[in-house]
Amino acid sequence: LERVKKSGKLVWGADQEGGGPFVYAKEDDPNTLIGFEVELADLIAAKLGVKAEFKQGQWEKLPDVLDRG
Repeated sequence: LERVKKSGKLVWGADQEGGGPFVYAKEDDPNTLIGFEVELADLIAAKLGVKAEFKQGQWEKLPDVLDRG
C-alpha cells in the first residue's frame, strides 16, 4: 500500500481480450477503456488518492505477473 501511495498510481491488470462487461475499449474511442473493472480500479485509486493505470495481461498469467510485481 505504501508503494502504491508513494508512486502515485495503482497499477492493475486484466485481460482486455476477454471483453465486456469487465474491461473493453470504448466504441468511439479505442484508446479509452470502460467496463466494470475499469470503474472499480478508478474508485479504489481515488479512495487511495492515486491514479489507476491499466496493464494488459493474459487471464491465466495474471497471478504470475502479480507475483513478479
